[in-house]
Amino acid sequence: MYTPGQEGKDKDSVALYTGAVLNDVPVPFFLESFLQKKDVKNSLWNLFQGASGDVPLDFLRSTSDPQEADFLLLPHDYNFLEKTGNLQLVSEFVTLAKTHGKKILVFAMGDSDGHIDVPHSFVIRYSQYKYKKRENEIIAPPYLPIFKTSGLEEYRRKTWENLILRHKREKPTVSFYGWADFPSLYRKCTYACRVLFSDLKKHLFFDKHADLHKPGIYFRRKAIETLAKSSLLKTDFFMRKSFFSKGGRDGRDVINAKDVEQSYVQSILESDFVLAPKGMGNTSTRFFEALSLGRMPVLVDTDYVFPLAKHIDYSKFVLSVDHSRMKDLESTIVNFYNSLSDEEYKKRQKMARDAFLSLRPGAFLKTVLFELKEGQLK
Repeated sequence: MYTPGQEGKDKDSVALYTGAVLNDVPVPFFLESFLQKKDVKNSLWNLFQGASGDVPLDFLRSTSDPQEADFLLLPHDYNFLEKTGNLQLVSEFVTLAKTHGKKILVFAMGDSDGHIDVPHSFVIRYSQYKYKKRENEIIAPPYLPIFKTSGLEEYRRKTWENLILRHKREKPTVSFYGWADFPSLYRKCTYACRVLFSDLKKHLFFDKHADLHKPGIYFRRKAIETLAKSSLLKTDFFMRKSFFSKGGRDGRDVINAKDVEQSYVQSILESDFVLAPKGMGNTSTRFFEALSLGRMPVLVDTDYVFPLAKHIDYSKFVLSVDHSRMKDLESTIVNFYNSLSDEEYKKRQKMARDAFLSLRPGAFLKTVLFELKEGQLK
């Protein structure tokens, strides 16, 4: 697996054919530096990344000849092309793939878990369920541009550069700071209808996967409700009524976006474990943000597929509890925490941060693309 700092040792490259990039159609932002030669330091996928710390994409080489390419790179997100009716570009790439005997790299950075039927392709996506995952699908972290409040650049830089390791305490602290409440009665009713629909599918139509597809807020609320009763651990839960603080409102309440972001960061830093159930898609940005700060995510497992699972031993720093056994959350956290010495606990926090470094866009893509090139992934 590629690790940061390896650049000078590995002179190999991956040749990509992209063809002409469509005008006024965005490309996946983490590839902007390769496709459009733009500086992307202001739109990195995680709150706690600085541009200088990101792994460069200089191992990627562009070619205008499909025959010389290792892969054909579809230069736009598949979900966006589908939404805007630009799938003709996909058809053109399929024709090229057949002609030249190449594979297409398709990025799908959206919450949908629907099947993507592109012949001769590898699909790199972040939202999928293990039971639905196809052999040509590669699970990535949620590489999404994150809204960041202006005026906190220095705060973010210091937070990222100064990894704070926690000592063990008498009780572990579990945090959740985010969307888990409703801005209106209407939203609460639509949520209840979605949960009811999943229950009907489960009990009337014997759909054994129906529970997995309940909205993410369902698992957030259940986990919070379960752990809030515990006397064996400390909790720091704050349930917001909206997903973004960007608009300056939390439901009907006026909020300060800068304060919200700092409170979110501090809630992670001041905890040992971070609740990270899925969101709209079957993934959690909070999961990776916890890793980035050396904290241990608590995953409510909804048939989740871990990125780079054969390279990263997530069991060392991630607690995973099946969605059907959320009553075990407390014992899982307490038993894991009590099994570690203070020294070992600090090591696990460093492991979490190291895993995050391997999952940043440049490092992740280098690992995946070289393995695809060498035929280790099929």
